[in-house]
Amino acid sequence: MKLEGVVNYTAFEQAITGYNRIDEKSKEILTLIDFSKPSTEERFYVFDMRHKKLLFTSLVSHGKNSGGKYATSFSNENGSLKSSLGFFLTENTY
Repeated sequence: MKLEGVVNYTAFEQAITGYNRIDEKSKEILTLIDFSKPSTEERFYVFDMRHKKLLFTSLVSHGKNSGGKYATSFSNENGSLKSSLGFFLTENTY
């Protein structure tokens, strides 16, 4: 996909690993937020996995209590106001 210098390799590798573990995919779309980058840079990526193509990139914020320019603290606890790390299967595009 010619992503060298665009997406952090480790973040992409982890995203691919998670993507491949999901058996019940209704679409071959992968969305990645690369938290190794600051919120002032594009770090939201949407990939078409079938055609091995980066569809678009964008800026994206992180949770209020996750940090300043960089997200450094994460939680799955409801009400923490922190970003959550992990994999999520969504029903629809939103």
